[in-house]
Amino acid sequence: MFLTKSRRLSDVGPAPSSSRGPMAPRAVLAGAVALALVACGSSSDGGGSSGTSSWGGAGGGGGSFNPGGGGSVNAGSGGFVNPGGGSVNAGSGGLVNPGGGSSVNAGSGGFVNPGSGGTVNPGGGGSVNPGGGSINPGGGGSVNPGTGGSVNPGTGGSVNPGTGGSVNPGTGGGGGSSGAGGSTATGGTTAAGGGSNGGSPGTAADLTCTDPVYGAVSIPGIQVISDFETDSLLQYVQDGRGQDALPWYAYASGDTNDSTTNIMETPGPLNPLNSANTFAVDPAVHGPCSTKGALHITSPGPANSSDYVGFGIDFMARPGTAKKKLAYDASKYAGVGFWAKCSKELQFAFSKVVDAAQDADIDPSVVPSPCSYSSGTICNQYGIKNTVITKDWYYYKLYFSELLQDPNGSTFTSGVDPTKAIAFQIHVNPFSPRSGSASANPIDCYIDDVHFLTEAAPKPAAETVTWSVSGTKIQRNGSDYKIRGIVRPSMEWDCAGFGITREDTQRIKSWHANTVRLAVKDTLWAGASTGGATCNGAAYQNQVKRAVNWYLEQKMDVILDLHYVGGTPSSENANFWNSISKDAFFKDGRIIYELYNEPTGDVNSLRDWMNSTIATIRGNGANNLILVSGPDYTYDLSGYVTTPVTDSANKVAYAVHPYIFKPDPDAWKTACAQLPVVATEFGDANVQEIGHTIAADQCDASIYSKYMSDFESMGMSWTAWAWIVDEWGCGFPQMIADYSGTPNVIGTPVKQQLTTLNP
Repeated sequence: MFLTKSRRLSDVGPAPSSSRGPMAPRAVLAGAVALALVACGSSSDGGGSSGTSSWGGAGGGGGSFNPGGGGSVNAGSGGFVNPGGGSVNAGSGGLVNPGGGSSVNAGSGGFVNPGSGGTVNPGGGGSVNPGGGSINPGGGGSVNPGTGGSVNPGTGGSVNPGTGGSVNPGTGGGGGSSGAGGSTATGGTTAAGGGSNGGSPGTAADLTCTDPVYGAVSIPGIQVISDFETDSLLQYVQDGRGQDALPWYAYASGDTNDSTTNIMETPGPLNPLNSANTFAVDPAVHGPCSTKGALHITSPGPANSSDYVGFGIDFMARPGTAKKKLAYDASKYAGVGFWAKCSKELQFAFSKVVDAAQDADIDPSVVPSPCSYSSGTICNQYGIKNTVITKDWYYYKLYFSELLQDPNGSTFTSGVDPTKAIAFQIHVNPFSPRSGSASANPIDCYIDDVHFLTEAAPKPAAETVTWSVSGTKIQRNGSDYKIRGIVRPSMEWDCAGFGITREDTQRIKSWHANTVRLAVKDTLWAGASTGGATCNGAAYQNQVKRAVNWYLEQKMDVILDLHYVGGTPSSENANFWNSISKDAFFKDGRIIYELYNEPTGDVNSLRDWMNSTIATIRGNGANNLILVSGPDYTYDLSGYVTTPVTDSANKVAYAVHPYIFKPDPDAWKTACAQLPVVATEFGDANVQEIGHTIAADQCDASIYSKYMSDFESMGMSWTAWAWIVDEWGCGFPQMIADYSGTPNVIGTPVKQQLTTLNP
């Protein structure tokens, strides 16, 4: 685009070594009992992971479960059950000691001896009706109260150890199942949800629904981490995970933490656990695969580069006095999926899966020398940076094989290790626009039905694509072809791009684009700086490749756009194409090379550089279609009509950028009628340097409709600039009102044309 004004090129979020990460929150959640929530992480890489505690969950605060010879169960808000000669606290603190004919305290402190068949109301309406059976938990820890007696020891928990022997002691404690006759001795088994201190009651149901993108969805309950069907913030205890693990937790800059244990003592004003914010299950809201309940998170949000807010769930416990984390072997799974929505679109989130190698608070039995959040080997976690959570429920998938480390980090490893998985987290950075300073990024979001994925990450279907040109026609696989698509900027100024995700790619495809023009920068590719952005070169290259794969997966070709505004192409720019064309990944025929976005200078020197660069590309064995630009910010192609560039492969077309503010806005047509041309940008824009100023809401759809009509009548291809949500609005110009893909005024005719003209 024609903008000589420099754009803000700084990256999003604090640097990985900036400060100690968030510690462990301790707070009261949604009217439940006090819980110890432990969270540790880095303020730079998108936050650290949470730890675990030996404290109980809602309805099981402080109790334990050992149904063998003399173990105990916490069935209420602090009491315990000891069916091997011990006692049961079934209500607010009373005792139930059903061994040896002793007594039951079912309420505030009274004693009841249930004898041979009486009933007891032990608190909030529960009952004991052994139906003539006996309770004799003696030294072997068995309970057999008859055919169907039940105990409801508190607000809603129940013990019915008749045929099947189930235990559900409260709203969040454990409920184990034993064999027939209700034996809870050493040989008994604990069902899913039957964990003592951490573990959601019951067994996760299968998730079954129809998703607008993925169609029929069926997720077995064993894969479900949390579905928030109850008020509990605990995860399900199943498949070797969740036992004694913490409930869902939140963390933020400004929390007060214990300097020795990293346990958070007081949530700061940004933390969703703060009493002014929200971190609780809302039973009235649910995702597409649920019938009730979703986790509601609110916060005023981080507002400057040192702020952050995050939330997540650990897969395993954090035992002992040191409160160090254990790892979960998730290698049988392929990733983590979830549904989410926000009342206002949330940008600049880092969706991630933490592994043991990138967590400072890991138990030394898992990693003897952990990374650090402040010095030495700096933790740098894996995920998808600058994710956008949209206003409507959407299904998000994080595949382990696709998660990349923060490209602004300083420590890089070969990939996330699912055999040592620690946590799933969403970390939110400040709102960081392309230009201007960071500002508050408020959070008002819901998340639901978090689960492990079993299907492998999708890969682009293999396809052999060859290009050629004939007169003014561009041919794909031997047939005349029109490139009609969308331009996706932001990787030219940010190391991860703004909102470039698989979900974003799906939304672009929903407009029927057959091509995406992806803007990139060679300085970032080489590990140098562009404006305020500095990336690890290899990490940036992986970010670009992942984005390209997502577009190819959606059956869209990709124009790789080396995006400079003005200037004369240099040897460094040529080196970029030398690197690209040597890489087997970029030799895929579906990838098109646009050598330089908007050059200036004279056409002869520009042609010489183009010819030299094309020769290098062909010498490296790359036969991709190449787009060549002309002077005057890719507006003037007249010099190529008489003397075109040289290409031994005959696979060169030309790029043009018609903009309405040009002195002669129709001058481009003469040359374009004689060359194979792709209009890779067009329309209107805010160009203050030449006195052409338009406001963010000054959007004229007729300009875009006329250009596209001209292109089609001339047989040209085109890509529309730009798929971005930007502070300049139509002055950028942006075509979408939000990242859900809602077209704005100028995007409406573009979407209509793509939908009509592309199959």
